[in-house]
Amino acid sequence: MDPAAAVAAIAANPAAFTELVAQLQDADNDRRKSAEAIFDALKEQSDLCMTCLARTLRTCPAVEARLFCSVMIRKVTIWTARAVASGGLARSTVYGI
Repeated sequence: MDPAAAVAAIAANPAAFTELVAQLQDADNDRRKSAEAIFDALKEQSDLCMTCLARTLRTCPAVEARLFCSVMIRKVTIWTARAVASGGLARSTVYGI
């Protein structure tokens, strides 16, 4: 699936993010690489990405998924801060201003 289309699907149905998290943890390398491409595209929309991570952290019954989301929240926060600092991501994109 095209990463942009997958991000749009997650935006329309945030519950689909749980499936993405499962794919990111998949042992199948091809499936995981595809999921990583989608997640990288999702990071460009940091509000949506952080919302999905926090929602999954709070509501998912799978412990592994919650642990994964807690780690990814930290990584996405650092990635976003670095992207803003380097000028690679507009502050308005991140903070909605």
